[in-house]
Amino acid sequence: PDDVVLVTCQAKGGHPIPDIGLTLEIEPSASEELKNFKDSFSFTASENDDGKKILCNASNKVGTSTSSAILHVHTPPKTAAMSGPKTIHQNDSFTYECSVQGGNPSPKITWNVKDHLGQTKEVEGEMMAPGLSRMLLRTGAEGRMMSINCHGENSQGIVSHTMHVNTHYLPKTVEISGPTTAAPGEYAHFTCLTTESFPVPALKWRIEKSGDVYEVNDIDGDVSTEALEDGGVVAFAKIDILIEEGTTHAMVQCSAMVEGLGEKSSIQHEIVVISNEEPIQILGNDKNETHSLETQVSDYSEQDY
Repeated sequence: PDDVVLVTCQAKGGHPIPDIGLTLEIEPSASEELKNFKDSFSFTASENDDGKKILCNASNKVGTSTSSAILHVHTPPKTAAMSGPKTIHQNDSFTYECSVQGGNPSPKITWNVKDHLGQTKEVEGEMMAPGLSRMLLRTGAEGRMMSINCHGENSQGIVSHTMHVNTHYLPKTVEISGPTTAAPGEYAHFTCLTTESFPVPALKWRIEKSGDVYEVNDIDGDVSTEALEDGGVVAFAKIDILIEEGTTHAMVQCSAMVEGLGEKSSIQHEIVVISNEEPIQILGNDKNETHSLETQVSDYSEQDY
C-alpha cells in the first residue's frame, strides 16, 4: 500500500498505428483521448486495489487486440490472536487456535512452546483456513508452567501472540512423620509434607482411634507452602493429636487434594499406646523365665534414738 504504481501499455506492430486505451476495473485510467501506439498512467495503490484488473486495448481499422493483468497489493498481517485453555493437566491433550488478521500474501503461521526450564520447541499446526491454524498440545508427566506462542509471517511483516499456561498436577508423594508410640494424656506431634504440585493442594488429616471408643475424624490441615522456581509449590501442615485414656492405638493419614484431579494419600502411620501401668518385664537366667520388677515403698514411722 501507498506505493506509486506506473502502468504502461504499448502496442507491437499494426498498420495503421493502433490507438491505445487503458482501464483499471472498467474505469478509464489513462488520458481521456486515445493515444497512438503507447499510453500510461500512475496511481497510489491501496489495499482496496488488490485483485483489480488492468485492461489495455489496442485498436485500428483492421481490428482490436486486448491484454490484461491482475494487480496484487502486498500487505503485512495486522494482528494475531490465540484461543485455548489457560489451565491444563499432565498426560493429556489440548487444542489451541491462532487467528491472523490481514496480510497478503496469506501469512504462514508457526507455533512454539517454551517449558519451565526455558527450552523452546516448534510444534506443527494444521491450517484450517487462510489465516487460521490449529495446534494439538500433548503434555507429559513432567509438564509445568509453559508459554505458547503463535506468529504469522509473510514477506511484508510479522505478528505474534503469546499465552502463558499453568499445568495443574498432584504431588507424586505425600509423607507424614511422627512418633510410633505414645502414652495416654500425651500429644503426638505430626508433620505432613508433599512433593511439588500446583496449585496449592488442600491437606486433610484422617485420625482413627481404637480402644474403649472407636472414632474416625477428618480434619482440614493448616497449609503452609514454599514456592519453587518453576512455579510449583511444596505444601506442609502440622497437627498435635491428643491420646486419650482408654485409647489402645491410633492410625494417622494425610491426603493432598487438587480440584478436578482427585487426591494423593500418604501411607497410614500407626501409633501404639503404651499404658503407664504396665510392669517392666526382665529376663531371668532361664531364657524362658521372666519376672516382674516391682518397686515397693515402705513407710517408716519416726523413731527417737
